[in-house]
Amino acid sequence: MRGGYTIIDADGHVQEPADLWDRWLDPAFLADAPVRGDDGGERTYMGRDAGVCIHVLGPGRDGELVEYLRLDCFDDEPHYHYVYNDERAQDRVFLDPTLEGDPMEWALDRVRTRMPEVLVKVGAPELAAQVDQDAIEAAMPEVRRAIDRAHALGEARV
Repeated sequence: MRGGYTIIDADGHVQEPADLWDRWLDPAFLADAPVRGDDGGERTYMGRDAGVCIHVLGPGRDGELVEYLRLDCFDDEPHYHYVYNDERAQDRVFLDPTLEGDPMEWALDRVRTRMPEVLVKVGAPELAAQVDQDAIEAAMPEVRRAIDRAHALGEARV
């Protein structure tokens, strides 16, 4: 994408109090509960809602870098977000891995093949007209390396 960026990062979400499972979950089910650890004073989430996110960013109307699409390829409940910057809104859509297969492969295929349509949908048709499919395809090996690094980082924390 000319003038745009694709950034890959690992993203963990923390949504419940640290002692939620220990305090409220029946002890018979504790072995299957999400685990939270301590990473140098910073709490990290190592439970079900973790995985690699693919962020598609580009210049906004004011020239600042903004997000247009985020593909959350989580282990549990993979989903993606359409980001409507003009409306300051998002739509979150859940994937069904039974139907769509591996969430990461599904996401990478959408990045490779659907970016102009996504950008039009979220209100950035001028950016959609600038999408360079050859540049996206050429970037895929580096994207995959970034995903591998993110997975390795996540495994090191568990």
